[in-house]
Amino acid sequence: MYQITLSIASFFMLFLGLFVFTRDVKRAVNKNFALLSASLSIWGFGMLALALVKNRDEAIACLPILHLGLVFGGPALFAFILSITEDKSKINRLLSMAGYTLGVIFFLLHLGGKFGSNVLCVAGYYRVVGEQISPYFNLFLCSLAFYSCYLLYKRYRISTSGTERNRLGYLFLGIFVATLSTLTNILRISGFDVYPLFHIGLLFFNAMTAYAIVRYRLMDITIIIRRALVYSILTFLTTGLWLSNVFIFSKFSVALSGYQTFFSIGVTALLITFTFLPVRNRIQSWVDTAFFAQRRELEDIIHEFGLTVSSSFNKEYILNSMIRTVLRIVDVEKISVMVINEAGDYPVSLSVGINSQSHGIRLNPSNHLIGWLVQNKRSLLRRELNENPDLRWVRDDLIQDMKAIEAALVIPLFSHHRLIGLLNLEEKTSAISYSEEEMALLETLAAEAILAFENIKFFDERINLMINTIDALCMAIEAQNKFVQGHSQLIANYAVLMAKEMELDEATIEVIKIASFLHDIGNIGVSEDILHLDGRLTIEEFEKIKEHVSIGRNIVHSIQLGREIEECILYHHERMDGSGYPFALKGEAIPVSARILSVADAFVAMIHERSYRMALSQQEALGEIQKASGQGFDPLVVTALLAVIDV
Repeated sequence: MYQITLSIASFFMLFLGLFVFTRDVKRAVNKNFALLSASLSIWGFGMLALALVKNRDEAIACLPILHLGLVFGGPALFAFILSITEDKSKINRLLSMAGYTLGVIFFLLHLGGKFGSNVLCVAGYYRVVGEQISPYFNLFLCSLAFYSCYLLYKRYRISTSGTERNRLGYLFLGIFVATLSTLTNILRISGFDVYPLFHIGLLFFNAMTAYAIVRYRLMDITIIIRRALVYSILTFLTTGLWLSNVFIFSKFSVALSGYQTFFSIGVTALLITFTFLPVRNRIQSWVDTAFFAQRRELEDIIHEFGLTVSSSFNKEYILNSMIRTVLRIVDVEKISVMVINEAGDYPVSLSVGINSQSHGIRLNPSNHLIGWLVQNKRSLLRRELNENPDLRWVRDDLIQDMKAIEAALVIPLFSHHRLIGLLNLEEKTSAISYSEEEMALLETLAAEAILAFENIKFFDERINLMINTIDALCMAIEAQNKFVQGHSQLIANYAVLMAKEMELDEATIEVIKIASFLHDIGNIGVSEDILHLDGRLTIEEFEKIKEHVSIGRNIVHSIQLGREIEECILYHHERMDGSGYPFALKGEAIPVSARILSVADAFVAMIHERSYRMALSQQEALGEIQKASGQGFDPLVVTALLAVIDV
């Protein structure tokens, strides 16, 4: 088993080194990682050879392979740390050269039989015997390793880039696991029967480092470690409690019955499992609350935003809510949102803190930033442009575009693979770069906003379809009576103007507009003879006329235009004093949409000729409306009409 895992680890480390190297053969980090991986892999193959040999002579013949990887592993690690921390100090470069020089010297000493040239068979495996010079070599390796870790820690402390700190965190995790795994090899050398895991630890370090180099956007290492640690402790404690309970209840069963069977133990374990699961879930909930409260709070903020905007059809409201939510998540003073217009450009739709010049900028598909976002479909950090070698070809152009819009972070808003907008944030006030966790939360927020925009688009498409249907219905109805041809359009115009004058929300205005077109659609169910009568209606005929509101409501209900539109049509002949129909509602019991429609309907009817009377002038009609203010019509709506007519 040891030989199998050792061979897999050695081959995989070599593969990772070659893979990272081929990603960018000119980059120092990639080259030094490839050298480090090669050294570790050669050491692994040397250890594998020692594990497979049959006699002492064969073991000694394998030692040069092992020492070739061993003596250059330390210098390769040091050179790699210098490159990934961007340490270009003269003294450290000299130390790196000295490390490789000492590595060559130690390897020549080994070939000359002065160092690491003897083996000893322990428990069927050969291991290298320490010699007089071995302590100096161990000091050489440990010094390079500890100084490398110090430089890594120093870089971590001074870095203000959340992305870089996260990447270095992956290296620390790999080093920690590799260091921990050496204990198993030390115990085995000391005579303990322990499975050696150092090669597994090195493979873990190698894999973590390769991932940190190749991937720029990494999962937040602190969250990974925290969750793994917390849930490991939780699992250990709950498992211990479960086993303790099974043991106690088994003993209790023996005390009662005098014997114990496998069946009784199984039943006991099953019962305790079912009773213990709720307890474990409650404990896990407490742990989540205690350790991840801040993230949970931020997730709740985004969830609240999603609920708020999902029912809104106002783009400006969604954008305002979006910016307010961003300010609750991160401490930033400059935010802007760009939304695509009909021309395909991206002007600033809403902003906070940015200057007037930046606010007036509009990007277009020819801009490098737009092109990059469309191609890569992910967020972009301005600091990434200096840190990510994959972006060196477009670095200057992208930096110029991002500085122009005052953005340190750009989050694209994609809807069905189409870039519909950009969420731009400048550096945080703390000057610390955005962490992976913050970026993930902001991207989730952007996704919620996109869903809201898609709802608006779907709503607009549905409304357009409704309007076309309504136009056809209105034309069919009004064609039956020359006196009402075109009056629905005119009523809709007045009603919408009054609603805007009263500063009603967009959704209510849309309801009034649609209801105005359809308010008399119920006439299709009333006899044409009654509709076309020239004289005064009888009581029976008027009762038939009154049915048109209920008929209209039922028609609208059947095509599912919405409850608000149905109510507006049903109640548009109600009056403030309760003298209207069909339910004699009074005052505030009548929806505001119906109150507006009733005034618009009455006004348009007065200024147009009917078969039984001449048209009134606009002033005469307004006079009649004012007389009925407070009794038949809502005074606020009458005031709005006067303002619209500009009397």
